[in-house]
Amino acid sequence: MQTRIITLFFLTIFAFTQSFAQGTKSEKATEPTEEELAQIALAEHREKLMEEMLPNTRALIFIDSLVVDKDDFFSRLRLTRDIGQFTLPEQALGTSLPSSATTGRAAFINSLNSAAFFSVADSLGNMRLAASYRNSGHWTEPQILEELTGFDYQDFPFLHTDGSTLYFAASGEESIGGLDIFATRFNDETRQFVRPQNMGFPYNSEANDYLLAIDEEAGIGALVSDRNQPDDKVCIYWFIVQELHEVYDYDLDDEEAEAIVKGFAAISSIEATQVGSEQEVAKAKARWAAALKNDVQPTTTQYRFVINDATVYTSLEQFKNEAARDLAQQWVSESDNLTELEARQDALRQTYATNKSEETAQALRELETKIAAQRAKVRQLAKDYRAAELK
Repeated sequence: MQTRIITLFFLTIFAFTQSFAQGTKSEKATEPTEEELAQIALAEHREKLMEEMLPNTRALIFIDSLVVDKDDFFSRLRLTRDIGQFTLPEQALGTSLPSSATTGRAAFINSLNSAAFFSVADSLGNMRLAASYRNSGHWTEPQILEELTGFDYQDFPFLHTDGSTLYFAASGEESIGGLDIFATRFNDETRQFVRPQNMGFPYNSEANDYLLAIDEEAGIGALVSDRNQPDDKVCIYWFIVQELHEVYDYDLDDEEAEAIVKGFAAISSIEATQVGSEQEVAKAKARWAAALKNDVQPTTTQYRFVINDATVYTSLEQFKNEAARDLAQQWVSESDNLTELEARQDALRQTYATNKSEETAQALRELETKIAAQRAKVRQLAKDYRAAELK
C-alpha cells in the first residue's frame, strides 16, 4: 500500500513536470516572430494615422463614378487635353530612355510637351519618381527626384497646370493602405520639391489609390482607386474642384457624427456628398460636358474662350460684344507670352539640373516672378472678357 502511494506520488510529479514542460514549449511556440511584430506595429501605426486624418476629411462633392479595367483606366478619365497626357514611359521618351531602365506603369507629360514625369528603378531596385525635360526636340536623360524620400514605391505622377504641384501614388511610412496619394510642390528657392504630404481622406483608403488628376478647365478632379473592387478593376471617382479646402465640421466626441464622416471618408455614397448642393452639381456637370464637347484638336483656332458654365467659344468671331472681343484678343496674346516664358523656364530648369550655378538659380527666380505676374494678367483678362461678353 505504501509502495503504491509512493508510486502514485512520483507519477503525479512526473505528469505535472511534463505538463509544465509542454506548457512552456507551447508558450514559446505562440510567441510572435519579428515579422509578425513588425506587422502588428505597422497596423497600429496606420490606425493612428487614420485617426489623425479623419477630422481633416475633405468635404468633396462627387458627381460621378465608373468601374473600369485596371489596365485601361487612363483612357476612361474623361478629362480635357489641357491637363497634359498620360502614356507609358517608353512611349513618352522613346530612345531617350535607356534600354536597361526598369520603368513604372505610367508617365505624365505636361501640356507644353516640355516635361515628363514617371517612375524608374534606382540602383537598389526601388521605384522612384524621375523627371525628363525636352531640349532641342529631344528628351533629356531621366533624373531621379532624390528629395522625394521615405517611400518603398512611387508611381502614377500628375503635374498640375500650375507647373509646381505634383501628385503621385506611393507606399511608405506615411501610407495607410497599399498605395496612397501624396502631394508636393516645387520650391523656387531650393530648386527642389518639398516634403510630400499624404492627401488624407477621402483621397486615400486602406486599399490602393492610384491617381489624382485635376482638370481646371473642366472644373473636375478624377480619383482612381481599387477600394471595394475585384483584383482586375478600379473605380474612377469624379468630383468638383473647389477653391477652398473645406472639411467636415463635427463634434469629435459624437460617435454618430464620426460614423457619418467615416462614410464620407470611404466614399460610401456619392449621393450623400451632393445633399444640399444639387444646383452646384448640375452646373458642374454642364461645365464638364461643355469642356469635353469643345475638347477637339485645334484647326484654324488654338484657343477656347470660356464664357460661362454652358458657353464656350472656339473663335474670336463668335464674340457679340466688341470690347469683349478686343479683351479676348489681348488674352490670346498674353497667353502666348506666358507659354513662351514657361518654355524658357523648363529649359532653364534643365540647365540647372546639370549645372547648379548661382547665376542660373538667379535667372530662374527672376523668370518665375515674371511668370507669376503673367499668369495673374492672363487670369484677369479672362475674367474681363467674360464680364464684357455677358453684359
